[in-house]
Amino acid sequence: MPVRFLLPAAGLIVLLASSALLKINLAPVEYTGAPEENTCGSCHSGQINTGPGTVSLEAPAAYVSEQVYPLTFTIEDSLVPVGRFGFSSTVLDTQDLLAGSSQLVDIVHTSLQVSLPGGQARQYVGHAQADTTRSWSWNWTAPVAGTGPVTVYVAAVVANRNAQPTGDRVYTRTFVIPEASTFPQAQFEVDTLAACVGSSLHFTDASTGLIDTYAWDFGPAAHPATASQAGPHAVTFDSAGTFPVRLIVGSGEGSDTITQLVTIHPLPQLGSNQDTLRVCERDEATPLTALAVQVSGGLLPYTYDWSCDASGRCGLSTPAAAAPAPQPLWLPGADTLHYAVAVTDARGCQATQAGWVAIQTPAPVPEVIWVGDSLFSSAIGTLYSWALFDPQDSSLIFLPTETEPTFFPGNLAPGHSGWVVLMIHYANGCARLSEPVSIPGGATALEGPGWVGLRVYPQPAAGQFWISWDMRPEAAWSCRLLSLSGQEIWRSGRIQQTGLRVETPALPGGLYLLEIRSGGQKAYRKVLLH
Repeated sequence: MPVRFLLPAAGLIVLLASSALLKINLAPVEYTGAPEENTCGSCHSGQINTGPGTVSLEAPAAYVSEQVYPLTFTIEDSLVPVGRFGFSSTVLDTQDLLAGSSQLVDIVHTSLQVSLPGGQARQYVGHAQADTTRSWSWNWTAPVAGTGPVTVYVAAVVANRNAQPTGDRVYTRTFVIPEASTFPQAQFEVDTLAACVGSSLHFTDASTGLIDTYAWDFGPAAHPATASQAGPHAVTFDSAGTFPVRLIVGSGEGSDTITQLVTIHPLPQLGSNQDTLRVCERDEATPLTALAVQVSGGLLPYTYDWSCDASGRCGLSTPAAAAPAPQPLWLPGADTLHYAVAVTDARGCQATQAGWVAIQTPAPVPEVIWVGDSLFSSAIGTLYSWALFDPQDSSLIFLPTETEPTFFPGNLAPGHSGWVVLMIHYANGCARLSEPVSIPGGATALEGPGWVGLRVYPQPAAGQFWISWDMRPEAAWSCRLLSLSGQEIWRSGRIQQTGLRVETPALPGGLYLLEIRSGGQKAYRKVLLH
């Protein structure tokens, strides 16, 4: 019968007689399945490792000498009815000698014992009470350097509590923990090996062994370009390309180097139709000319996100539309529309652009008047475009652009009648249209047989004006007063005398046309009212 030792939490070693142990529900020693040992199958019937359960050990992937590591052993089994769980474990080196030492962290559920199989001391960590606990944890201090790999031998029991050795399940496992090399072995981790220009990548040292020095080289496109600490390091790349990132670690035993390639993708390149789009007049109900952004570079397809700028002002009809040209709308009372657009390519690389739309000082609507047998505007522009206007469909047919604001209807085809408008191009790049002006057909001359001495006075007139001839027309005559757009304001009846007074007290001041008809002929005169 082997001698067993119980190590209490205070570290006092107590020698117990075998008869006393029968009263203590500790895990038996020398039943882990290690060399020169039995397994729990010696007392519990059934084929070992034939049950459906699993056992696992949480342990370091490799150990560094004399470091302390937590170990956790767990049993999973679906035996019904479940009675008790228990286990016993020991840690040995390649010579089957005790490797390191164990320390309890839970004296309620775990026990630590020592035995001398084959005359060599071994430590055993096992259950303190065989109950429904199925997971146990303790600390293990790794052995001295040069020990090599160690093996954790574990035997576990799932008992059905029938007071018989039958029906229980027994599992054994071995877990090998290699010794970590003290020679420096370079390794590092990074968020991703592919990113976008301007992205910040985080490089984290994952080297093993004893390390005294670190030398990072992120390349000339990186900020920072180098580092001499373990990190982690946040690094930004300001240009596109594939760059080698190198880490050299060293100690008194030597050095090691690792290099990984990082690919930095370009951002989409943005160019708007105008950096600053200027418009000439506001219409609260109608969208202005669409903004547009030209995109190149990056990887198709692109997505677009239009939004307000930091000022919080926004007038986009679809602030987050996935389209390259949403329609901006003026906010009530605003003279400037601020906007921003973010374009993201298929790789997730994003470029942004901000701008604004400004309204020019509204240009005046040009006024067109008759001067003799020509049309004239006093508005000052850089170019003048006269156009034939069709009131049926509001279509315009523009004539050759002029540099003078004068138009001679007599230059049109003989007998032409209709309407014309004037478009004036101003120095700020804006253009405005006049109201349509009526062109009488067939009579641009203001004198003719029977029309001698036709006068309209005074000019300007206030409340009334007179029409008179030096000689009475051969036939009766009539007249009507027109607006510059050709709208009839007043009409007379047939007149036989050589003069007529026209009352205009209700008319607003401005320029009007007086049309006079007699004997199938027409004449026009300007009437300027105060």
